[in-house]
Amino acid sequence: MISKMPHDAHLEAHIILGFINNNQIRNMKSWAGTIAEEDFFTITGRKAMAGVRACLNRNLDPDIGAILSTGALTREEFQTVLTVTPSKSSMKQNISVLKDYAMKRALLIETETIQNKIIGSENPRDDIMEFGAKIKDISNIKAGGELLDTKDTVRKTLQMFKDGATSKSDIRVMFHTDFMDKYIMAFRKEVIVIAGNSGMGKTSLGLTCVLPQILAGEHVVYFCNESDEKKLMAKLFSQYVGRSFTDLLLKLDTLTTDELQRLKEISDLVISHSDNFHLYGAGSFEHSVSGITMKSQDIAEQYGKIGMLYVDYLQDMRQPSCHIGNETESIAYNIQGIKDLIQDLGCACVVFAQINRDAKNQSQGKPVMENLKGSSKIENIASVILFIHRQKSPDDYTKEILPTLMYTPKTRDQQNIELTIGFRGKCTKFERYIQPVYHEYGVKDDPVKIGA
Repeated sequence: MISKMPHDAHLEAHIILGFINNNQIRNMKSWAGTIAEEDFFTITGRKAMAGVRACLNRNLDPDIGAILSTGALTREEFQTVLTVTPSKSSMKQNISVLKDYAMKRALLIETETIQNKIIGSENPRDDIMEFGAKIKDISNIKAGGELLDTKDTVRKTLQMFKDGATSKSDIRVMFHTDFMDKYIMAFRKEVIVIAGNSGMGKTSLGLTCVLPQILAGEHVVYFCNESDEKKLMAKLFSQYVGRSFTDLLLKLDTLTTDELQRLKEISDLVISHSDNFHLYGAGSFEHSVSGITMKSQDIAEQYGKIGMLYVDYLQDMRQPSCHIGNETESIAYNIQGIKDLIQDLGCACVVFAQINRDAKNQSQGKPVMENLKGSSKIENIASVILFIHRQKSPDDYTKEILPTLMYTPKTRDQQNIELTIGFRGKCTKFERYIQPVYHEYGVKDDPVKIGA
């Protein structure tokens, strides 16, 4: 197969001669920044390009003598380059064709690899999705080496500042929930991780944010593998109506006239915003990088740009075939896959994560970063890591509102926070905690005041 790979030895020689015959170091460095030795198929071409690059790194004109002095290739090898008739095409055109050949070879090699791999694959969908991602990277091989225009970058940055001071800015996606937007900023192409042990209300916090987002016109996609979509929607309705999830499921006849009216209102509102809200529960999607990617890309293509993507939750995502049995590597693979996906979609993302058993069994203190399963990769990927925590008590069910600590052990560009929010257990909804409290860690909150 290698001998049949597409290439053009004369073209490669033309490019080397283009460096030799030019006397502008700046131009030559610009060209060299867009190509690599690996873009050349012939051994002579690779060696000659290595010699050219060695000269440019020392600010030397890559003439024949200077290239030979680097020892990258012999005079006999170099002669096969020098005897080629000069090209009539521009250097830019020749480099573009060279990159096309390199891309074709990379695609052919990757295609043969996936053919051999998929025959014995136990998870062909994951393998195909991984292949698709590699193909996309390869197809961008030409653009990947393009030099950025600093002046253009400065102009775009200044425009971003101007837009940020007006309503035109699209870089931030609002939660439309006061206690979240005041303290946490969700930027497009960045991941926010919300963590806590079982029963803290991670899904409830997500749904608390989802409802005002979709009513404000944000385009939201929510994936959850713990409950089916009907139960998730019921929890969403429960927050709006103010009655428990089980009351809506089993005791609809006990709802007051006002509550029944609110149930109709929320169902009508969600239906009217259905093009901007896509809810997937257990059984309606594959909870893996490939499953979430395919659904999200289809939604974006059919309904337009996504604002916020929710993934509930990280450690429950299926292990890829390459990391079966290794939970840490699987978590790293999955969160990196989600990060790559939102770069393509241009959306913000909230990922929910569990903490490990040691942290769950702690009788004192609050969870810390090290309690996160796969914490190293999560810390590397996430722009914000937000914990929610409270000490459970047997009489919690008798309390209307449970104070819950919300704090950030890590933020990349934002100020760390530590405050108390209220969890209304009856309808599994989070809200501002109005009255100041001292939580058990001895630090006084700075709660959001009414009218703030």
